Amino acid sequence: KEYESDLRFLKYDGFGVGSNCDKDSLMENCNKISNKYNVDMEIKEWGKPISLDAPPLYTPDAYPLQEEYEEKKKEFEINHFIVRHPLVYYEVYKGEELAYTKGDFRDLVASWKVGNDAFFDLWLCDENRREYQSVKWVPLKGDGGSEYFNSYKGFAIDEVEGDEIDEEVEFMKLLLHLTDGDEDAKNYLVKYWSHLFQKPEIMPKTAILFKGVQGAGKDLMMDIIEGILGKDLMFRDDSMVNVVGQFNVGLKNKLIVQLNEVSGAGGHFNKEALKGIITTEEFQINEKREKLIKSQNYIRLILATNNINAISIPYDDRRYLVFKTGGR
Repeated sequence: KEYESDLRFLKYDGFGVGSNCDKDSLMENCNKISNKYNVDMEIKEWGKPISLDAPPLYTPDAYPLQEEYEEKKKEFEINHFIVRHPLVYYEVYKGEELAYTKGDFRDLVASWKVGNDAFFDLWLCDENRREYQSVKWVPLKGDGGSEYFNSYKGFAIDEVEGDEIDEEVEFMKLLLHLTDGDEDAKNYLVKYWSHLFQKPEIMPKTAILFKGVQGAGKDLMMDIIEGILGKDLMFRDDSMVNVVGQFNVGLKNKLIVQLNEVSGAGGHFNKEALKGIITTEEFQINEKREKLIKSQNYIRLILATNNINAISIPYDDRRYLVFKTGGR
């Protein structure tokens, strides 16, 4: 703008002026303008290359806005990141991952500034920004590096407080009662639950069916397990519709699915769907008004019934283990 009347053309690293322009005055004035941007202007004769000195080393004093950006980036990326497939912008709010479109995310973080510039625009161009290829739910601590963001939160409690020995004795008595006093069966249940807590990412591919009267202690056992895992990792219902119906939201991000009062009609009619929950390593989750999503299966299926023939179990089946419970 200063030399608009003398300007002949623009070039990627400068501009051309007429030969009658006062070069000394031009250089003096140009450098007054450009110095505040840490840019030195030089005259280059047409068709002749020039050798420039190496740029100065980065120092926070020379680029104070860069230092401000780096500090804000550390704080910003604690709760904000990008996922590439599909392209979604995320904020972690109160432990939940909230997904946004680019426009909505820009509005969400509009208060973040670096000088007078929008932080989001600078961060979007940062090749080292926090981003992942996808979001997955894998019952392991930590995430997959840049490959995926792990939305798994862990168990509700990591350590049992109080008189652990007495509590363990009472729990063992409960398991022995639920297996009608069979010591081998009780030991299997101990290992079954131990496997859940130690290796939640590995499917046992075996479902447990408790057959007995109400009040035998099945729900008490599951209450104890739920107290350790947390409600978010379990789905408990008296109906199969939320796990085998059109909308199977009950399967999403669960380690245990407990179905009570299984009847012969439901157990036989849905036998293939139940078999899939026990053995299929990946299934599709269908939520109302949401897109179908693929989900890895880590579910342990626990069933309870007082019906004689609640589930269709062939004589050579290896997917179900049935325990007859003790009385009340």
